[in-house]
Amino acid sequence: MDIAIVDDHHIVRKGLIEILHNLGNFNIVIEAQNGSEFIEKYKRAQHLPEICIIDIQMPEMNGFELVEYIAKNFPELKRLILTTYNEEYYLFKMIKLGVNGYLLKDCHPGELKLALESISENSFYFNNIFSKKLKRLVDSNFIKLPNITVNEKEFLEMCGEDMTYGQIAQRLNKSQKSIEGYRDSLFNKFEVNNRASLVLLAIKLGIINL
Repeated sequence: MDIAIVDDHHIVRKGLIEILHNLGNFNIVIEAQNGSEFIEKYKRAQHLPEICIIDIQMPEMNGFELVEYIAKNFPELKRLILTTYNEEYYLFKMIKLGVNGYLLKDCHPGELKLALESISENSFYFNNIFSKKLKRLVDSNFIKLPNITVNEKEFLEMCGEDMTYGQIAQRLNKSQKSIEGYRDSLFNKFEVNNRASLVLLAIKLGIINL
């Protein structure tokens, strides 16, 4: 698996590289100290990474800015946040920006490997700690669940499967236009702009099961 690492601390980058080499089957193709440097290297890279491990606080271009840039310009590149910040705000904002996973830097190397493999195979990884945090935010009404229709709920459940919108329309016996209407309505209600973020947020908020 080809990996990129973006972290402003040299010792952290080198430590991650050594850990990933020891875990096996991971090849570091790009390392950068901030988002701007990563973008320059990515555009010139002969071997593109499948997953980018990203810190949040970095000079010049931080993790939030880089994740947003990648989502718009390199959407095929999956994003795993690796940070010291465990506050709900950071997690929720990153989910809304479309990250594929969120880990703390004090995690066990085995969990890092699990996260990378899960993101590669299933496109997401969020551990139980953050599932509980999101539930607590919902229970306290800090995050209000949007009201969704029966049709939107059926569509949302299908979004987690490996199907195109056309195939979802066929399965639900709906028109393509209706499906696109459900999608646009849910994007608006959940304040996201892509299918992956919609599914991740719905799963973590307990609206659907994958």
